[in-house]
Amino acid sequence: MLTYTTIGIKKSIKDLKQIVRRDTAFAKNNVQECLKRLEGSSDILKKYQYLVYSYSSSAECYLLADGDVENFKGYCFLAAKAADILYRLYNEGYRTHNAFIRQLENRNHIRYTQYAILANHKQLALSLAQPDTPVGCMLSGDYEKAKALIPDQIQAAKYTSYIDEILWTIIYGDEKKMNRLFEKRIRMLRRQARLAMPTSLDSYGLALIKLAQARNMNCNLHVRELPYDLLDHIPVDDGAWKLLTDV
Repeated sequence: MLTYTTIGIKKSIKDLKQIVRRDTAFAKNNVQECLKRLEGSSDILKKYQYLVYSYSSSAECYLLADGDVENFKGYCFLAAKAADILYRLYNEGYRTHNAFIRQLENRNHIRYTQYAILANHKQLALSLAQPDTPVGCMLSGDYEKAKALIPDQIQAAKYTSYIDEILWTIIYGDEKKMNRLFEKRIRMLRRQARLAMPTSLDSYGLALIKLAQARNMNCNLHVRELPYDLLDHIPVDDGAWKLLTDV
């Protein structure tokens, strides 16, 4: 049985609360500091990649520090908007380093789609996922088509994040296996914390839970990294959130 939290996570969140509450313009300063590191760079894809990271990390900080769902959804939305522009620029012919290009070419992953899912912005999520991918089919509710795009069986790799396996269980509606894999994922993240900073919020996991909820499946794991009880299904007020365009 997993404990709800760990000493490392408790300390990490305590320190984060002090930082966020001390800075009334925390997210804005976070984004500006991030972009400052790229001053003089002509790599537009890298700049939008940094914007995705800055907005998504700000979103996580607000949820962790104060359970602030509105700021969480808003900054997730901005992260997704930046990712959408990133893809459009790539499709127009802009290029950057090869490792990042390979990430952009893998549209089956939820690396960027997760932020639109967490913001409850279906149109943006579909744009990022594309309709002919497993996640795109899930967002449209076409699980039979999604099944046709993935193997009948999925085998766990020796070193795995469990994300693809969890997606498989949602597509096939296997709630029991899904919950087992969520527990394995959290155990893995906590083992990794022995070598690095603890993962206080599993945003991938939260996005997967929202996909599961749309399929009427329930996650029964109650841990600090997955505060899905804080999330709602109300669409983000996208008119209230403006992307920083001076990049």
